[in-house]
Amino acid sequence: MGSGIFLLALAAVAEAFSRFAAGWGPLFEVVLLCAGALALVAMLSSGAVRGWLRRSVAENFFSNRYDWRREWTRCIASLALSDAYEPLPVRVIRTLAAVVDSPSGALFLPDPADEPDGAGALRWAASWNMPTNIPMGALSVPAADPLLARFADGTHVLDAAELRGEPAARALAAELPGVWLAAPLSHRGTLAGFVLLSRPPVGFHLDAEARDLLHILGRQAGAVVAEQRMAESLATARELRDYGRRFAFVAHDIKNVSNQLSLLLANAERHLENPAFRRDMVETVRAAVTRINLLLARLQAPAARPADTGKSAAADPGTVSVAARLGGLTDRYARTCGAPVQFDAVVGETAAPSGAAVAMSAEAFDAAVAHLLDNAIEASAPGAPVRVTLALETDRVLIDIADTGPGMTAEFVRDTLFRPLRSGKPAGSGLGAYQARELARAAGGEVEVFSLPGRGTVMRLVLPLLATSEMLCEAAP
Repeated sequence: MGSGIFLLALAAVAEAFSRFAAGWGPLFEVVLLCAGALALVAMLSSGAVRGWLRRSVAENFFSNRYDWRREWTRCIASLALSDAYEPLPVRVIRTLAAVVDSPSGALFLPDPADEPDGAGALRWAASWNMPTNIPMGALSVPAADPLLARFADGTHVLDAAELRGEPAARALAAELPGVWLAAPLSHRGTLAGFVLLSRPPVGFHLDAEARDLLHILGRQAGAVVAEQRMAESLATARELRDYGRRFAFVAHDIKNVSNQLSLLLANAERHLENPAFRRDMVETVRAAVTRINLLLARLQAPAARPADTGKSAAADPGTVSVAARLGGLTDRYARTCGAPVQFDAVVGETAAPSGAAVAMSAEAFDAAVAHLLDNAIEASAPGAPVRVTLALETDRVLIDIADTGPGMTAEFVRDTLFRPLRSGKPAGSGLGAYQARELARAAGGEVEVFSLPGRGTVMRLVLPLLATSEMLCEAAP
């Protein structure tokens, strides 16, 4: 109809010029072409003109003002762009602003820091084409403010007239000029936030259909925002959990160092006159101080703590010569802790274990063996021997740590031994065996348990074997 009316009017004007002013016809043609080009440029470049034209056509020629399928698809596409250059809060504002052709807006969400105090205020979370150099205290709405009650359960859109009647809205309008509309974000029947939108450059009639669309898109946006905030809270909780676990491991290791130093002091009263013991004591104290400093550093540097999670050890394991490292560790225990720790290296299936090596950091290896040794010494009677045996199989290293303690039942081994913070000892923390197993698994190994009540326990540390040049030569025909 519009094209037909335009063509009829154009033909009538052309007929009039041909009859009464034939000489002006070419000039009028040029003027008409230029005016048409200018109008086309204005429609392509001006959002206000495009909005006015779109609303005029929709209101006069369609039963529905919006193409709901297109609007819904646009909303989902905008909110789902996880790799977009704009953060999610800004995309939420733009999604709702596109419904009413608003050029700017601001988003208000609950502040998680207010939840423990019960305040529950809604604070400025993001803005789009609005000033951001505003004090944070000026951009907040208390939970008990009547403005939030006007949103009901997140289903009521507030227009300019309704906003003028609320003191909080007037205060926000003073800081954010041009506020014209407030659209709520709802999630599970509760108010999850709201978006303030500025007035469109061309007059916009906020009818029932526009309100319904804002309400529906607000529910979708509220669900997406709530999901993101829950994901952030979960990530924070995981960080705190990891820090707590890291702290528990560090505290357990410090307890082991403290026990070693206590045994050292107990033996110092009897062997202090021995020069060899004094040298060993200085070496042990120096190693204890270094160990404590490393443990404290892990609390601040999670990425560099192979003994806590085992992940760093797997990423950059290094190589440990098992026989030499194990011999030095057991000797230090025997000299400084007064425990009769015996170390034996037996010939395995492939070669003597003197050249055996495993892909594991020295710190992680020492920590795993020390946890099992400490448990064995504590389980044994005073003066009872603890035997450490190193053996080789075809592709793995076996380190057996045997004690003559009371032993454990199969149910205890299955249900309690490797569960953190569970211990059968009155002063135990339940972290030693668990941490030793985690370190072994991070290196591709395992901890096996052989125990009978009244018969003692053998804790076997199984680690994958690295083929050294010495072993390859011995295995060659």
